Amino acid sequence: MEKTASDGPGACVRGHQGLPVILLGLTSVSYKWAEVLDADAFAHFKENGIFDRETADAFRHNILEKGGSEAPDVIYKRFRGQDPTIDALLIRDGIKEPEAPASLLKKD
Repeated sequence: MEKTASDGPGACVRGHQGLPVILLGLTSVSYKWAEVLDADAFAHFKENGIFDRETADAFRHNILEKGGSEAPDVIYKRFRGQDPTIDALLIRDGIKEPEAPASLLKKD
């Protein structure tokens, strides 16, 4: 790879297409988005029971069978019934406290 500007910390490293390597940081964003989808989908399974047949069938039919044939946001929303949220990821990573189930909050 060819360095331009300077060889110091501010040097811009360019690759094959001449794009700055800084753009490779976008890869990190796509990995984080995959983590959001993973955590949100798993939360859906936990809400319905990990081995819930209907949820598993919906995942297989709406996500796995579709592959790249439709827009990812459309097939995910069809599976989950809503857009993904970051809540499950924040809970999984210990950043957010899980909400108590409504049955525990109910006072007699």
